[in-house]
Amino acid sequence: MPADAIVATLRVGSLAGVDPDTRLFPFEPVPAECFCAECKAIFTAADGCCECPTCGTISRELGQGRELLLLSLQLA
Repeated sequence: MPADAIVATLRVGSLAGVDPDTRLFPFEPVPAECFCAECKAIFTAADGCCECPTCGTISRELGQGRELLLLSLQLA
């Protein structure tokens, strides 16, 4: 590893706006999840669509999916 190398691990939500093809560091993907206030279901928001698959209500509560977290950083 070169003297100026940086090794980082990230946790990136699927709605964080990070293109997985252009990433510089490895990351753990986090799927978007919504909460339906109508039927109390927690569901994965496929492709950013927040329509509850159980009752069809549009969710306004995103539980996860926008995060961009630094899990580890190693400076050499």
